[in-house]
Amino acid sequence: MAGRCLSQLHDITDQKITHIIRSVQFERSSLLDKDSDINAPHELDNTLPSSFVPGRNLLFLTIAASIARVRGIRKIYTGVCQTDYSGYPDCRDETIKALQKALNLGLFTDDKGHIHISTPLMFLNKADTWAMAKQIGSLLGIDGVKFIVENTLTDYNGDMTPNEWGYGKEDNPASILRANGYREAKRKGKI
Repeated sequence: MAGRCLSQLHDITDQKITHIIRSVQFERSSLLDKDSDINAPHELDNTLPSSFVPGRNLLFLTIAASIARVRGIRKIYTGVCQTDYSGYPDCRDETIKALQKALNLGLFTDDKGHIHISTPLMFLNKADTWAMAKQIGSLLGIDGVKFIVENTLTDYNGDMTPNEWGYGKEDNPASILRANGYREAKRKGKI
């Protein structure tokens, strides 16, 4: 939803939506298996939540880098965060930096070109992320908080119940983090 809205806002007409085949073992994640308990530990590693999708961000960023290379784009933005995340190894700063190095080695034959993976949320908590939404919205001439509330979904169960903090129910880690961050930002006057 948000990608389409941002593309319209900036008159980007060549946005592509790509459907990724389930050839990787994505079905081992409760994020994609509606019969699994979203709050249980992951079957491959009990230190991770069952919502972990092995290599998801690595795959997305690799595809984005390939497209960026062809189009001459040198910066990719991703919303990964290691401050208040669920322990996903592919959300760590160390992982993103290692991937960026590997992608540049694999996409360029010299050091003249490179792609930078920007992670503006990496060290922010959710309250600070809401504050950033407000700030960026102001720069764009829109209500950034309203935009995020109305056009993004964090709920791991895909629930579309509307709330002041966005869509979802507080019955899964992602929605709980989002709702608590919204409330903290509001309480502290950040939004």
